[in-house]
Amino acid sequence: MKKRVLATTFALALSLSLAVPVASAADTPSVEFNVKNSEALLLSEPSFQVRNWDLYSEEISVTKLPEESFSPEFVYRLPLGVSLRLATGGVDDSFYISAWSDSDGDGVYDRRVNEIEYSVLDEETLGVTSLLFPDSHTGPLMMDQEYVTYLDNWPVAGHNNVDFTVTDPQSGNNAQISSAYLAKTFGSDTLIELSYVVSVDPVEYFTYYFFLTDEKIDPADLDKDNVSLSNAGAVVSAWAVDTINAAETANLVPDYLWGADLTQNATRSDFAGASVKLYEAMSGQSAPDVTQVDPFEDASDIIIRQAYALGFINGVGEGKFAPNAPLTREQAAVILARVYEKVHDSIPSSGSTSFADDASISSWSKDAVAFMSGKGIVGGVGNNRFDPQGNTTGEQALAIALRMFQNLK
Repeated sequence: MKKRVLATTFALALSLSLAVPVASAADTPSVEFNVKNSEALLLSEPSFQVRNWDLYSEEISVTKLPEESFSPEFVYRLPLGVSLRLATGGVDDSFYISAWSDSDGDGVYDRRVNEIEYSVLDEETLGVTSLLFPDSHTGPLMMDQEYVTYLDNWPVAGHNNVDFTVTDPQSGNNAQISSAYLAKTFGSDTLIELSYVVSVDPVEYFTYYFFLTDEKIDPADLDKDNVSLSNAGAVVSAWAVDTINAAETANLVPDYLWGADLTQNATRSDFAGASVKLYEAMSGQSAPDVTQVDPFEDASDIIIRQAYALGFINGVGEGKFAPNAPLTREQAAVILARVYEKVHDSIPSSGSTSFADDASISSWSKDAVAFMSGKGIVGGVGNNRFDPQGNTTGEQALAIALRMFQNLK
C-alpha cells in the first residue's frame, strides 16, 4: 500500500486560470474553473491544522499522527455550483486526489482519503487502492470494510469524470468534477489536494488545493449566462430548476450528474445511470449485484454494469460502450421503454408514429418512441417533429425520467 504525506510547502505559483505551465512539454495539463473570475475564489492567508494517518501495512492498520500546521500559498474556495475542468497533457499522465475534513468540528482537518490515483495508459484506468476513512475516527483502525470504504468505484464517465480515457493523445482529454459531487463524497468543510504527475523526462509534479464549502455561488458569476442552481448545486436552465430539484428529491440523479452542468448534452453513461436510478425508484428494488459483470472495455462504472445487467443498455460493438458519446432522443426513448418493461409489461408494437419525421425514426426505436410519446413522457421539438437523432441535455434527460417516475410508477 502506498503512503502519501501531505506536503508542507506549495512551491509552484498558479495562474488565475489554474493552468500550470510545464517546461519543454508539448501538451500541458490544466485545471480551470467554470467561473468568470477565479481570483474571487482565492482564500486570504489560508492556514489549516491537519492530521494524517500512519499506515502499518504489516499490521494492516492505521493510527493517527500528531496534528501539524499547513499553510499552502494558494487555496481556492469551491462553493456549490463550481466545477473543475481538468485536462491531461499525455497518455501516461496521472493525478491524485486527497482530502482532509473537519467532520467533528474540532478545528483539525483529519485525512479522509488516502490517495486515489487515476492514470492514462492504453485507454485503461490504473487505480491505486484508495481508502475513505470514517467521518469521525479515533484510530487505530483495521483496514477492513467495517471501518474503511474503498473508493474504487468513483464515476469514470460523464460530467463528474475522474478518469481520462484518451481519445486523442495529441490533444489530451478533458474531464469535469463538480464541487457538489466532491462535497457529497467527503462533506463540506474539506480541503482537497489535486496532484498531477506529468510523464515527461524527468517526471514533474504539480499540486492544487481547493476548499469545499456548503454555500452556493451566485449564478451570475458562472461562465454561462441565464442559468440557475438546483438545491444540490447543479447548473441548470431557469425552466429546469423545479424539475431538477424534484428529480434530486426522488433520487433519480446518478452520482456522476450530481451538481454537474446539466445544460450540457447528456452522454450515454449519464442516461444509463439515470435508468438504473429510475428503475430503483419505480420498482422499489435495488439494482443487482454486478461483481461478476464487466461487459465493456471502456466503461467499468458499477451503475453502467447494472444498467447492462438489467437489460437497459447495449454496447456499440467490439466490447465498447462509448460512455461519453452523446445520447440521442430515440436512444433515450428505447432505454425508458426497457425500464417500463422491466417494472411493468411489454410495450405494444407500432408500425409508425404520428410525427412528421416518422421516416427518420430508426425501426428499432419506433415502438419505444410511439409508446413514450403517447404516454406524454417524450415530446416533439416543434412542427410535429421528433428529431430522433437530436441530442438530449442532462436536464432534459432527467426531466423525462421524472415524468416517467411520476406518471408511470
